[in-house]
Amino acid sequence: MKFKRFALTLASSMLLAFQGQLSFAAPQNEPSISGGFIQFDGTTKNVSKESWQKLLQQCKSAGINKLILQYCSHTNENADPPMYFDKEIDNITAVAEELHMDVYIGLAYANEWFAIENELDSASGPKVPIARANFAINSPWVVTTTASAQRIHDKYKGLSCFKGYYIPQELDDRVHQDDNQEEFISVFKTISQKCKELDPDKDVLVSVFCSEISRASEAKTENFYSRFLKETKIPILLVQDSVGKMGWKTADLSDNLSTFFNPFIKAGASSGAKIWADVECFQNPKAPVPCDSKRLNEQLKIESKDLQVDKLVVFDLNHYLDPIDSTSQTKLLDSIVSLKPAQ
Repeated sequence: MKFKRFALTLASSMLLAFQGQLSFAAPQNEPSISGGFIQFDGTTKNVSKESWQKLLQQCKSAGINKLILQYCSHTNENADPPMYFDKEIDNITAVAEELHMDVYIGLAYANEWFAIENELDSASGPKVPIARANFAINSPWVVTTTASAQRIHDKYKGLSCFKGYYIPQELDDRVHQDDNQEEFISVFKTISQKCKELDPDKDVLVSVFCSEISRASEAKTENFYSRFLKETKIPILLVQDSVGKMGWKTADLSDNLSTFFNPFIKAGASSGAKIWADVECFQNPKAPVPCDSKRLNEQLKIESKDLQVDKLVVFDLNHYLDPIDSTSQTKLLDSIVSLKPAQ
C-alpha cells in the first residue's frame, strides 16, 4: 500500500499496552486466524532464534499456523545496498519446521515499486513509452524480484514448512488506465510463472489494498482482477482490509469492508482464486501502534462471518499482534490463546 507498512519500527509497536480481552473464539464451522505476516526491518537483525521460537510457539498455541515473510531483501529509495534477511528467514524456517507450521517466503522488494507503478498510471503523451519501459518484464525491479525466487528455491526447497512464495509488490483498487493493464498483468505473470516453474506444487500469493484516491468502481475492479487472476494464474489473493491505513471507525467497518472486499470476492469466484483477508491490527498509520481489541474483534467478525473469506491472516505478528521482545504488560496475542486452528 502507499502507506509504507515496510518501514515501521519495532519500537513504535511497544507504545501501547492492550486492555480487555477479545471474545471471538471461532466456532468450528467458521474461520479463525490462520496466519500472519512477519515484517522485517533493521531491528529484526538483532532478534535471536530463541525470541522467534517464543513468538512462533505462542502463535501455534493460538491456532496461527501460516507465516508470510514479507520479503527476503529490501532496497530503499536512497539507493542504499539491499538489506538481506537471510538470518531471520533461516531462524524462522528452522523453528517452523520443528512446529510443523507453513511458511510463504517473500521475494525481493524495492521501494521504487510504488514510484514505478505511479509513473505508469499517471504517464501521458511522450512519457508513456518511458513509463512502460520501466514497468516491462526486463526492467531491473522485475529481474531482481524474479531472480530472488531462484535463490529462495535453492536454499529452502528441502524444508517441508516451505509452502510457497509471496510477491511483495502490492496492488490497489485505483482507476488504472485500460491500456496499461497489459503491463500489470504481464509482469506479475512473469514472476508467478518463474515461481511455478521452480515449484509447481507451491502456492504464489500477492496482495491488494484500498487506495486513498481515484478508486475504481466495483465493476471495474472486479473485471480487472478477474482477468488479472486468470491470466497470472496466481492462486491466492490477499485483500488487505486497510482498516489501519484508512483509519475507518468501528461503526463504519461493515459498510466500508463490504464495499472494498466485494469486487475481489467476485473476482476470486470467477477466476478460481482463493481470497484471504489480511487483517490490519494497527492504528494511527503516521505513527503506528497496535489497535484496540474491540476494533480487531469487529474486523474479524465481519470478514469471517459476513464476507466469508477463505482464510484470515493478520498484519503483522511481530510488531502488533505480539510485539517481539516487548515489555508491554499485555499483548493482543495473549487474548486469543484459546483459539483453535482454522479448519
